[in-house]
Amino acid sequence: MSLVIFSNSEYNFLWPVIEESISKINFKKIFVSDVNEFEKPKGFDKYITYDINNCYAKRWTNDILPNIESNYIILVHDVQIIVNMDEEFIFKNLQIMSEFSIDRCSLNVFNGNNIIEKYGVTLCNLDNANGNTIIPYDVCPAIWNKNSLNILFNNFPNETYRTSELNESLQAFCKNNFNCFGQKKLIIKFFIV
Repeated sequence: MSLVIFSNSEYNFLWPVIEESISKINFKKIFVSDVNEFEKPKGFDKYITYDINNCYAKRWTNDILPNIESNYIILVHDVQIIVNMDEEFIFKNLQIMSEFSIDRCSLNVFNGNNIIEKYGVTLCNLDNANGNTIIPYDVCPAIWNKNSLNILFNNFPNETYRTSELNESLQAFCKNNFNCFGQKKLIIKFFIV
């Protein structure tokens, strides 16, 4: 399992925050950014650069994924800062993903059906989650099967970061070809005594 922080040099002002946020994480940490000459944030095990002339999808298929050894990655974009990461919780999600052949597990919270509940983790299938804005693919933090992410962007090689969530064909592809789950929203009741 690798934590992959995807960035570009325009966000270098966030790099000190990123350094602090990853300092206690034990996963293999990979920093991905453009080939700009900015000093990269410290504390990563590996640094991968992408060709800025490539679109988002080709950056993944050409430059990034071939240089990642892990079968699963936690993908986080630099604008989504990690405050605390419960590694035990992530590993439980990973176990479920492996057991149920889940391609993508969003770390966002959803309300839906088709529940998997195991190891104290509750996931719901994003294909039938409640809400008009629920889509199987988005750029929010998620655990990905690396091969599935590669398949996705090989099938949609011209996608940009901004267009990928809006592409109905891409969403249909994910819905028809991948098992995409997210964290299940649980109802919490407060009792005042």
